[in-house]
Amino acid sequence: MAIIGSWITIAASEFLNELWRLKIPPKVKSLMWRGGNNCLPTMVMLITKKVVVNSLCTICALHDETILHILVTYSLATQCWERVGITTLITANMSFLDWCIATFQAVNDEKCCIIATLCWAIWSARNEKVWQNKSTNALFLYALAGSYLAQWKATQSSYQEEFWTNLLPEEGAERWCVPNVNEVKVNVDASIFGGNQGFGFGLVARNEHGFMLEGTIRLCNEVVRPELAEVIGVREALSWIKQNRW
Repeated sequence: MAIIGSWITIAASEFLNELWRLKIPPKVKSLMWRGGNNCLPTMVMLITKKVVVNSLCTICALHDETILHILVTYSLATQCWERVGITTLITANMSFLDWCIATFQAVNDEKCCIIATLCWAIWSARNEKVWQNKSTNALFLYALAGSYLAQWKATQSSYQEEFWTNLLPEEGAERWCVPNVNEVKVNVDASIFGGNQGFGFGLVARNEHGFMLEGTIRLCNEVVRPELAEVIGVREALSWIKQNRW
């Protein structure tokens, strides 16, 4: 059984056991565990720790920033969950843990992996907005979560199996190869968003064992050609490499 606050619940224990069994990045598991145990530093949780802050959501300023609000019922989060067919209907006094328990019980392991990784992407977007005033959209977060999860699973495979993008079979696939011993390989991928919403790119660093060392995403509001987006991504990757002293 698991102790959640001052209560011991079988449902919470089963959820946490299922969470630890999922094949997802450790940082995603940590995020979900912290959320379920009320350890994420939202405005409401900071107030419970005697930090003098406004309880309203730092983004929408319409509702108290609880963990459930920022990860489930906030408008951006709701749009993300609509894309994966997950309900955001909540009942009175429902917590984020309650929502997780109900949601995980209704889907298979593959969907649970997507749900957990999407929570991580939503929380990351919240922090990007709060600390760097960077905005994003549900389409990008959905793509980020799926891409990050797929790449992480690919790096964990000892056989380095091929993974496909949205290309058609006849358009080819990409196979990732490990770098040399004591070297780090950084991969860059850019995305163009429709409707003049700008572009973004992701950077992923892996070692000679294929394990992910670090990853990051950047969003830009300018409208550029795909080739230029890739070039900007490579330029930022070089700065990122220098910053990490790889």
